[in-house]
Amino acid sequence: MRVSNNSVQTFKRCRRMWELTYKYNLKPVSIAPALETGLTYHDKVESIVKTGDFKRDCDPKTNAMALAFQKYIYPKLRERFDPEVWFEYKTRGGNTVVGRYDGVGETFILEHKTTSGKVDGAYWTALELDEQVLTYMMTSGKRKCFYTVCQRPTIRMSKNETVEDFQERCVRWFDTDTDSKIGYQVLTHAPEEIHMFEAELDKMCQEIEHCDNFYRNTNHCMRWGRPCEFMPICRHYDPSKTYIGFERRE
Repeated sequence: MRVSNNSVQTFKRCRRMWELTYKYNLKPVSIAPALETGLTYHDKVESIVKTGDFKRDCDPKTNAMALAFQKYIYPKLRERFDPEVWFEYKTRGGNTVVGRYDGVGETFILEHKTTSGKVDGAYWTALELDEQVLTYMMTSGKRKCFYTVCQRPTIRMSKNETVEDFQERCVRWFDTDTDSKIGYQVLTHAPEEIHMFEAELDKMCQEIEHCDNFYRNTNHCMRWGRPCEFMPICRHYDPSKTYIGFERRE
């Protein structure tokens, strides 16, 4: 079976969501604001690690986030690495895992994330259980992950404030209590943990492949305080029909 970390995690969160996304290949036409911010920030960070700088646009928050990355994180990336590397890995159980690293060095992998909350001890503790990191270590053979995270600014633009002034205020926002807004950790896992994770992944692939009951996880319908993007079609989807607001994924 051919899977990605996203597809496996989607199946774990909600089988109905997995069915709509990976069996029927559907995706919402509009992107959630948080996801759009993450993608824009990621593109700007990619430019920074490739060229040392990025092109400013009309999005003051992601400009400020990228500038914070450039100031507080980029100088710490001293080892050489290749950015944006695609991978394909065959597990011991014969399944194929595909995906893309944000960066790969001689001894480490690199991952960039954004978050809506503070970058505090609770965030880093939860990261120890992050299966994306385990997936990257398994597929790359590396046992070290340089993981960066940036909080999305929580301040809002004032009524009479210009975009330029708001961007500058967002930049200054990162200069106060910086460690709780942007930072990095070097994560490691023992080989035994990676082997155990690979065995669990192969079992999960079998479960996905033979699943015939794609039930909803109603605890996920309002995750992070907003409705799931598939909620409008979740209960009554008919593959023979076309639905406004959704399109086929490539």
